Amino acid sequence: MSARDGAALHGEPLPSHTRQNVLRRAWDLYASSHDDDGRPLGTRGELSAAYLTRLATQRLERAGAGGPGAELTRIRVRARFTPVPPPPWSGEKLAGRPAYRTLDWAEAHR
Repeated sequence: MSARDGAALHGEPLPSHTRQNVLRRAWDLYASSHDDDGRPLGTRGELSAAYLTRLATQRLERAGAGGPGAELTRIRVRARFTPVPPPPWSGEKLAGRPAYRTLDWAEAHR
């Protein structure tokens, strides 16, 4: 989804900050309201999981996932975290490889 977001913003003279940040903020909300095992920390955790699932469902449906007439019923979100290389002048080394986090299957929310 991030790649699609980036492509949609490319060439925009005045890109929307909301559009740029919606996916990142949804993930940040999810991560801050769940423990390391993916268990929700109270009501906020449950709401953030539903929000992230709804966002992913809407994006996939808009992209025509499954083809014409297909109905999205379950969804699984996977995040990839890629370290940003430091600028050449800094002398720092790249910190690690991409990391992945895969959430459990969930009902598709609309």
